[in-house]
Amino acid sequence: MGQTSNVKTRTVYCAEVEIAYDDGEYKTFTISGCTPGMRNKAMDRLIEDEGEVNYCRNYKEKRPVL
Repeated sequence: MGQTSNVKTRTVYCAEVEIAYDDGEYKTFTISGCTPGMRNKAMDRLIEDEGEVNYCRNYKEKRPVL
């Protein structure tokens, strides 16, 4: 039978955000934070600095604790 891993993990709240620029270009950014609030604050700053959001996907990841 398979062995179970004892690696500790933590949940990280992430977002993939695509920004549309006036010249027709698009850039995709990946944002992560320890809490949904931290992720959302980073997204707000990105939107303020960069421009209009064309696409956004929020998701959670399990990452190993280092």
